[in-house]
Amino acid sequence: MANAARSLAGVEVPIPGADKIRWTELSIPSSTPSSSPQPLPVAPFRDAAGCHSIPGDPPVYLIWRIHKEAPNVLELFELCPCQELPETGLRLVFDNALHPFSFLCKNEIQGASGSLYLVYVLTVSGLVYLINLRSPSTYHSGSILNQNELIELNVQAQVETGKIRAVAATSGCVAIGRQDGSISCYKLGSSDPNSAGFVNELRDDGGIGRLWNLMSRGKAAGSVLDMVLSQVWGRKLVFVVHSDGALRVWDLVSHTRVLNHNISSHELSGSTPLRLWIGDTTSDTNKLTLAVLHGGFRDNVQDADVETIAVYTLTFGSGDKVMLLPETSLPSISFKEGRLIDVKIVSNKIWILKEDESSLYDLIQLDCQMKDTCSYGLQEDFIADQLFQSSEHALDDLIWNNNSIFSTMKHQTAYFVSSIFLRRLLQPGVYQKDALRATVMGHKKYLSDHEFQSLSVIGLKKEILTAIELEGVAANSNSTIYYWKNFCAHFFRHWCQNCTPYALLVDPSTGAIGLIRKSSVSLFRSLDGIEQLIYGTSDEHDLRSSGLFFTDSDVGCEILYVGLLEIAWALSVIS
Repeated sequence: MANAARSLAGVEVPIPGADKIRWTELSIPSSTPSSSPQPLPVAPFRDAAGCHSIPGDPPVYLIWRIHKEAPNVLELFELCPCQELPETGLRLVFDNALHPFSFLCKNEIQGASGSLYLVYVLTVSGLVYLINLRSPSTYHSGSILNQNELIELNVQAQVETGKIRAVAATSGCVAIGRQDGSISCYKLGSSDPNSAGFVNELRDDGGIGRLWNLMSRGKAAGSVLDMVLSQVWGRKLVFVVHSDGALRVWDLVSHTRVLNHNISSHELSGSTPLRLWIGDTTSDTNKLTLAVLHGGFRDNVQDADVETIAVYTLTFGSGDKVMLLPETSLPSISFKEGRLIDVKIVSNKIWILKEDESSLYDLIQLDCQMKDTCSYGLQEDFIADQLFQSSEHALDDLIWNNNSIFSTMKHQTAYFVSSIFLRRLLQPGVYQKDALRATVMGHKKYLSDHEFQSLSVIGLKKEILTAIELEGVAANSNSTIYYWKNFCAHFFRHWCQNCTPYALLVDPSTGAIGLIRKSSVSLFRSLDGIEQLIYGTSDEHDLRSSGLFFTDSDVGCEILYVGLLEIAWALSVIS
């Protein structure tokens, strides 16, 4: 599936102010002694993030993040479509590192004084926390959460339980998947921990065979690799993928298994299922779409660099008993370049976020060649292009214009070149405070965070120019251009480090898609008519479909297309 076959259908647009949130730190107390022996981590740690929608008019979106460089801190803040981005967010600080997971929901428990949200988290030492949380703006930095506002549960206390491999949650329930293939469900938030039925085990080897440690009737399940817990068709179901290639679905009310399906088909033979995503659970249809990430094969040949997403459809069988019937899977989506970050299934479309691009697939028209794939440009593409970092020839036109237009005005060359780079560095969507400060400091110019914050736009320009001058005096105008390109290369590297993509976010009410980054939040928007002509190619886009009509179609289209490219370049230089 080559990039050339994809048309650019949209771009990422940052939400202003998302990188300027002031954080309030709130410590979470623990009743478990910190000196107790700590088990091995539950899983290799990674950056994690998510968004949970709180229905209302208007709805509220709770966004959370866990950074791998600060694994014991959970960041969260509120996002409301009808209001400006909040100035403050909340950082929950725990004693131990966290599993890359969190679940947030509206607190619907009666009598919860002042508590708006419930937060579920799991530490690598096996402690599950249920936190009753008020609005993030109501807390003071440095305070400690009251002990009566949280419940702490040790799910790794019993020696005989297997190591924790996965976790999922919904309001009133936490499910823990273990290395031995078992799943433990805790009614945390809906039942007293000391009451009967608080814990339920979901596993195949039940009855006398389990009590007497005899051979089970069925084959033991492989290690749990990933889980999703969701309310589907009015029932709470937990979807589980195992290391032996089994996809299992359990009903949490009856504690019965409603599906046991082998997803390691002949085409995926030798692969290992790694992660699981499910589609829209609010649909009135009796079908549900699932996506499973497989790794380690390509055309039945082992290849650790290849990842494949297999798409499945489950049909809900009506009747007295819950039944899920798997249908023939859709063509799988394989890719080798670019690390997979996240997947979201919205209606009949699947969004795939990789570290180098975001793609949209139409599941109705999905075919093995993936010819109809749409690509959505990330901010990295825009910033690299604006700062002449997209290719080694990005500055050729600027150098040519510099040598030709300013050949008789050498004294104005440096000012002209600097004005171009300064405007691009400081324009919205490119400027990033932390990245610019790190770049300036990397050029032998120290600025404290307080000094940098207090700089005006004129002061920023002065500090940047001083940093450029510290590199040396340019012998000619072309050298000045390359000094600037080198400065922008350092800025772009710091920007990418500070704005790593974490996860996709979905607005269930509109189907809009956004992106949660390390220090910002953004949305994707589709390109409109004329933009498709500028950012695409004349072969990729039908000009008539954009609403433009011509009498001499071929000649007119080509003239307009070339003219638009010239205008786009001229505007980019002027800006």
